[in-house]
This record gives sequence, C-alpha cells and structure tokens, in this order.
Amino acid sequence: MIDDEVRRALKLLETLMTISGLNRQDLDRRLGQGRGYASQVLTGRVELKYRHILAFLEIVDVEPGMFFRVLFPDPLEQRQRTGGRMMERLFRQLHKAGYHDTKEPLPPAVPPAVDTEELERRIHEAIREVLGSGEPPAGRPKSER
Repeated sequence: MIDDEVRRALKLLETLMTISGLNRQDLDRRLGQGRGYASQVLTGRVELKYRHILAFLEIVDVEPGMFFRVLFPDPLEQRQRTGGRMMERLFRQLHKAGYHDTKEPLPPAVPPAVDTEELERRIHEAIREVLGSGEPPAGRPKSER
C-alpha cells in the first residue's frame, strides 16, 4: 500500500511538472542539482522524501496543501466545493490554537485571482488522466499529453 501511494505522489508531481511546461532537466537546473537528479526522484531510484515534494512544488508554484488535497481528496470537501473557504476556516482554527507567527498578524482574506473551482476541476481532470481513465481532459487533444 505504501509503495502504491508513493507511486501516486510521483505521478502527480510529474503531471504538475508537465502542466507547468517543465521537463526533468529544467527541474535539475532549478533545484541546483546535477543532471538526472529529478529523474532519479521521479522514477523512484531515490526514495521520495517530504523535502523533495516541497522543492518540486515550489518550482511548479503549487501550494503543498493543494497537492495533498488532490493526492488525498476528502469526499465531503469535494461534495461541498468549499474552495478557499475551507482554508480560511483552517487558518482561523490554527490561529485560535496559537499556531501562528506572533510577529505578523494573519493577512485579511483576499478573493482568489483565479476561479479556484475551475483550477481544481482542471487539476482533477489531469490527475484522472494520469492515474485513472487514460482519457485526456476535455478540451485537450490526446496528442498533447
């Protein structure tokens, strides 16, 4: 089971890299690593670590929370389609629990610059393509995969 979950995470990382228009050599360069480093991580030759995930996500400009929500979707959250509201509630609860930097107050809620539901829909379609059905997302020819 653990190996299956690691493979799913690696597929998701590779999908995000592809969506971002990057290849493995681009990742090597941006990570400041030698040639073939990204390939070793993405193929499983180097054991995937949390720091690898965070470094890759930083390069493809994806929040870790979004990555893990996609990797381990919450059926209730999917039904409710709460988007950013769920994150605001989480931050409020963390703040109440004292989990915050006391030097800086939490920033006020800002409406997202993009339609988060549309972004999530696209990400889920791309993931379904890679992990499940094999069908390309709507509006994207199979040749572009």
